[in-house]
Amino acid sequence: FFAISNAKYETIAEAPARLKHIRLSIIESSFITLLGIVVGIFLGILQSWLIYNEISKELEGAKFVIPFGEVGFLIGITIIASILASVIPANEASKTYPAEALRYE
Repeated sequence: FFAISNAKYETIAEAPARLKHIRLSIIESSFITLLGIVVGIFLGILQSWLIYNEISKELEGAKFVIPFGEVGFLIGITIIASILASVIPANEASKTYPAEALRYE
């Protein structure tokens, strides 16, 4: 009886640590994703502006427009993909004990 209740207690005690590990992995990947999104959007707009300046010399009436709806849609897809791509490895990593993970490195 003691072994069974001890095993249950260890499983229950490990759950918050696993969730904390998964949460930290998601926060880290989301930060990296948002940083990449901001830098990518800035560089994309800068490159588009430079191309527009060269093309507008030859084309009269051309306007520089940023499609905010499409950009927002792509940002949403990128964030969702980032979260999905980090949850599965984080869940697997949270099941591994640190000593066991270091043993194979």
